[in-house]
Amino acid sequence: MVEKSSAGWYVDDRCVNCDVARQLAPELIKEVDGRSTIRRQPRNNTEIASLRAAAFACPTRSIRHSSGRLDPAGDPFPMRLDDQVYLCGHNSVQTAGANAYLLPAPKRGHHDD
Repeated sequence: MVEKSSAGWYVDDRCVNCDVARQLAPELIKEVDGRSTIRRQPRNNTEIASLRAAAFACPTRSIRHSSGRLDPAGDPFPMRLDDQVYLCGHNSVQTAGANAYLLPAPKRGHHDD
């Protein structure tokens, strides 16, 4: 069992090493012995947002904060990556934590009958 910090972010022992957290917060999360671990605590709001995204994307919900459950209001997904692509987040253990993307269909013209 991983000991959680008295104040801050940590990774619990359910981590399946899918890499999604390290993709979303590479400056804050690293791999050690086949699983993700917190490299350092966030220093600003941008880094907090990165860790929050990692936590919501984690398929086992292993990225955690010592203050308790994540506030659903902070869920950043779907996350716009560019004008046409969104990262869905909320990865699944059934897909080994694979990322899913949303590409909205082009808008169709309206025709009057």
